[in-house]
Amino acid sequence: FCSRLSQLDHFNFVSPQTFRLKYLINDTFWAQEEGAPIFFYCGNEGTIESFADNLGFIYESAEKFQALVLLVEHRYYGESLPFGAASLSHPNTSGYLSVEQALADFVDVIQFIQDQSETKLGSKYRRHPVIAFGGSYGGMLAFYLRMKYPHMVQGALASSAPLFQMNGMAPCDIFYKAVTK
Repeated sequence: FCSRLSQLDHFNFVSPQTFRLKYLINDTFWAQEEGAPIFFYCGNEGTIESFADNLGFIYESAEKFQALVLLVEHRYYGESLPFGAASLSHPNTSGYLSVEQALADFVDVIQFIQDQSETKLGSKYRRHPVIAFGGSYGGMLAFYLRMKYPHMVQGALASSAPLFQMNGMAPCDIFYKAVTK
């Protein structure tokens, strides 16, 4: 696995605090030509390895499209704990657990992978369209990533993403009514 220092607060430009954000890269099927896609998996509630072991569709698609697969762990899950074991123990440390911060983490890693030129990966990841993937909460993140950062993410596939299951947008029991009819 790899890790990268990520800003604790992407929206506070005077805060120098960082933490290690974990990510995985699989370039087994990667075609290094310009335009070959990057399939980006939005980590959600768990370790990134637990998701990496269950992404058959993404790996099959990566082989077909000769894509790089990039998976980023969600902050506050797995090993991406900004304050270690105390990350969720107090409002002062758990206040940075938000969708907005997670999306900014994802964009930071995507930019890093595309821009790097002096690491072992070289510059071969530049100029490649990014397609975000995710399921459930991760699907929501994939959708939000595409909507908020269209200059970075050219497409998204959101599976079982409850996009409209928010307070005030849809009745809370709508799912149960639909499946019991």
